[in-house]
Amino acid sequence: MISQSLRSRGRFNRGKRIGCVETALNYFDKTVQNPDFKGDDDTTHTHFVGNIPGGVRARFGSIRQSAGRSKWEVFGGYTYMRANIIVSGAPFNLNGGSGSVAYNLTSWFGLVGDFGFSHQGAVAAKPFSLDIMTYEFGPKVSWRNHSHLTPYAHVLVGGGHASGTLYTTSLATGLAPLGTSNDFNFSAGGGLDRKASHNFGIRLAQAEYLHTQFLNGNNNSQSNFRLSTGVVFSFGKQ
Repeated sequence: MISQSLRSRGRFNRGKRIGCVETALNYFDKTVQNPDFKGDDDTTHTHFVGNIPGGVRARFGSIRQSAGRSKWEVFGGYTYMRANIIVSGAPFNLNGGSGSVAYNLTSWFGLVGDFGFSHQGAVAAKPFSLDIMTYEFGPKVSWRNHSHLTPYAHVLVGGGHASGTLYTTSLATGLAPLGTSNDFNFSAGGGLDRKASHNFGIRLAQAEYLHTQFLNGNNNSQSNFRLSTGVVFSFGKQ
């Protein structure tokens, strides 16, 4: 008799816990879709939350925070660039920095402006310096889920400016300097952000193909690769 009663009570408690988790999942889905959702009334909201185990509340709170969306995202960090802008087409490395400002129109679509600067003091092991500046704009698509990771992709178009002694001095006897160069360029790529808190994150990596059309005394067309990493600041409730 006692054994049967204990078994019945165990089944009841297990069923109660399962029901609580199912209710929590439904509640979580509604609060993600509408952060101001409180249930039918404040009393229902308070009673419900109070009956969720503390560990479950903490876990859902963390997930809900990471799934939250901000209107603005500002990035700044380091950029590595592999370029082939010189006449020979031989690739070489540049180092610099980049920054971007993104405005999220929806949970998955936004617009971004990207600005970058890269420098090399000895192009192809020769005593020529090169500075490259780019400024591009375009759409950005993000895949946001309930984790701390957000992959994204973008396609950007804009312009660029190349300068340095590579362009302002003669590259050979009898040749006039190319002169600083402005161009049309575009890039396509994507990356992965990791949310550290509601307003701060890490851009683990952003990889891009960058096409430029700077003067090079040949075909004025270059294919370059850029890799960036840095920090992301988010603000403005969506």
